Amino acid sequence: MADVAEAVPAEPTGPSKAELLQWHRCRVIDSHLSGSMEEAAVEVCLKAVHTHKENKDVAGFVKREFDKKFLDFGSEGAFHCIAGHHFASAVSHETQHFIHLLVDTLHIVLFKSHDTAEPFLD
Repeated sequence: MADVAEAVPAEPTGPSKAELLQWHRCRVIDSHLSGSMEEAAVEVCLKAVHTHKENKDVAGFVKREFDKKFLDFGSEGAFHCIAGHHFASAVSHETQHFIHLLVDTLHIVLFKSHDTAEPFLD
């Protein structure tokens, strides 16, 4: 008998960025991220708004995704995320680690600060 390889189901990825952009408007208001990190931030924020209803859940999702994707275990600091409709902010962040997005009517601020907080990794 021939060996038959079992099919491993692909990890569900959800809608693509192009599909999400058909359902949601996204505008970068201010960014101090590299091009690849900015693209990742837009995609993660779109997914967060698409899958979560509460602002705190959107912010938590974005923070966890960026902690997983862009933090080494040797690096210090952590990503922080604020999501809401009406707020003001003044934050201290590491150089080249800040973005302010508007997804539909929700403002999302994501930044990395050099502090003693541990990253939230699952």
